[in-house]
Amino acid sequence: MGVEAKQFKGALKLWASGVTVVTTQSRENQPKGMTATAFSSVSLDPPQILVCLNQATDTGAALLESRHFAVNILSEAQEDVSNQFAGSTTQEQRFAAVPCKPGKTVRRC
Repeated sequence: MGVEAKQFKGALKLWASGVTVVTTQSRENQPKGMTATAFSSVSLDPPQILVCLNQATDTGAALLESRHFAVNILSEAQEDVSNQFAGSTTQEQRFAAVPCKPGKTVRRC
């Protein structure tokens, strides 16, 4: 999936020192996600980002398996989403009240 430089730049301009939720899908097609603050832009051409996750977490393990992920950049008004995807909640609890839209490489939410 390609992204235009203007769109990529526009999205990254929204990133001050915020929080993201990184999502992926397990081998069993179950959504996995976690709050991540280790995120940064790497390159505009080609558009590249860096996100760091602990591979021992269920989200990190699923990402290594699927090799596909989404980074959801949260606004200040989405602190509740950040909290929902952090800590010791189950994956089911994390996705329970959050709308999810499948992408090209995700079959279901």
